[in-house]
Amino acid sequence: MDFSKNNNAKMKLLAFAACGLLGFQQVQCRQQAVNDFTETEVSATQRFIYDVTDFFLYEALGVTDASPETVKFVLEMQKQMGMEQTTIRVRSFSRGAMRYFGRENVAVLSFPHANTILIGEEWFNTLPEIEKKALIGHGLAHIKNKHIYKKMGVVVLTNILVASLAHVVSDNVFVTQIVPVITAMIAGLAYGRLCVYEADKVSALEFDNTEGIKALMMTFKDLRDPHSRFAFKCVMRRVGKFVTYPVRKLMATHPSCANRIKAMERLELAGQ
Repeated sequence: MDFSKNNNAKMKLLAFAACGLLGFQQVQCRQQAVNDFTETEVSATQRFIYDVTDFFLYEALGVTDASPETVKFVLEMQKQMGMEQTTIRVRSFSRGAMRYFGRENVAVLSFPHANTILIGEEWFNTLPEIEKKALIGHGLAHIKNKHIYKKMGVVVLTNILVASLAHVVSDNVFVTQIVPVITAMIAGLAYGRLCVYEADKVSALEFDNTEGIKALMMTFKDLRDPHSRFAFKCVMRRVGKFVTYPVRKLMATHPSCANRIKAMERLELAGQ
């Protein structure tokens, strides 16, 4: 039996199936999405990036279409921020996507010509108006300021710089290979936390909504600490958090809610 022919046939069948699925997904997304493309001309390359990323969002992560009300809310805020020419998709977490992102969350994915705001709508719809504005404004600020690309640049440059220095001072494999990667990762996380502060500030200033940011941080704080302070498990959890605090602070992707509230209070004082 010629196994190579069978393998080639299987590969062709898989490729055909993938193309079929992608074609179906293109039609489905364009029919259902409300705020996917601006009125400007979109090149074939831009459409291809859009279609491929949307295909993986739906098929791999299991996102669903956001409701027209949510899309309209985001669109209005996008216009207020002067971002009409930026392609931004609005998608909602399905039950499957909640495994990756959580229920109470909004995530921002940045791709060229295919920025995406993913919203846990079930939770989002329970928030007051000022907290909704704070949340979406924060996400739009990340896109507007191109934080993901800047963060990638910091990671790459740090890696190159540390690797160059490491080769000068040592021939040890750990020093020359592992240390640059760890250092770049820590630098990327540190810069990412600065980006979070900047996104909060941009959102607060654009929509005159420092109170919304503070209220949202209190909401997140309550969500993350729902247990009694005096329960045994909670006490043990707090002891563990205290012991591991330096490492967690170093590796955190976001500043603490308390620090973000303090940043808003400083911004209010500066504006008075």
